[in-house]
Amino acid sequence: MRWSFHFMTLTRLMTLYGAIVGVIKEVGNDTSFEKYSESVLLLDVLQSFDFNFMLYMMVEILGITNYLSVVLQSQNQDILKALSLVNDNKKQLQETRNDVWEELIVSKVLNLQ
Repeated sequence: MRWSFHFMTLTRLMTLYGAIVGVIKEVGNDTSFEKYSESVLLLDVLQSFDFNFMLYMMVEILGITNYLSVVLQSQNQDILKALSLVNDNKKQLQETRNDVWEELIVSKVLNLQ
């Protein structure tokens, strides 16, 4: 279940990304705030290409492997079903590696410019 929680957390972060950045910007506008410098640093990290690329990449990967993770951790494991899911996941991950990453990089670079 741990990987499912990571997946849910990252998808919620993506959903709330604009609101989170907005709140941190508001906090960063108050130079008297005790953690002002930390909020500025956090904002820089959240808006960086590396962070956003990793966020999208992890959501993509965990989205593919989430169901397999749940099945493998269930008490009533069907080994044939799990083996089939492993093979399906391998194919999906390979397709993603071959096709999706370039599109993701191009779209992120264009959004940041």
